[in-house]
Amino acid sequence: MNIHQCNHQQYCDALSAAGFTTKIEEDGDISFKIGKATAFIEIEENNPTLFRIALPGIYKIGKENLHYALGTLQRIKTLDSASNVALIQIADDEDTVTFWITTELLTLNPPLPENFIPSKVESLLNTSETIDKFLREHAE
Repeated sequence: MNIHQCNHQQYCDALSAAGFTTKIEEDGDISFKIGKATAFIEIEENNPTLFRIALPGIYKIGKENLHYALGTLQRIKTLDSASNVALIQIADDEDTVTFWITTELLTLNPPLPENFIPSKVESLLNTSETIDKFLREHAE
């Protein structure tokens, strides 16, 4: 077993211990369900001990509301810097906007503390709910 496979298994074990069912995707990310949403462990290609937990959100909002959405995201980051949530991507296609929110870059130092994954997932969900509420208010 190489270090890449070993680390994938350790991530899967940590997620399983937290009650999540995992799947290793073709690109090497590990997906898991949080309610109806699918989250991902994104593993750094050059150093598989570094990772982020990512949660996508896809919204249909008018272009005229995009600047309000960006302002909301900035306020969330400023007010809740202790949550370790970072915005890494905004994909803009026609009238669909995809937001990927992630944890900051983390280091796998096995074994991960028992509450580590759930606490990071909770931070992502709290931020996602705030974004979701705002964007639904401004959805077309």
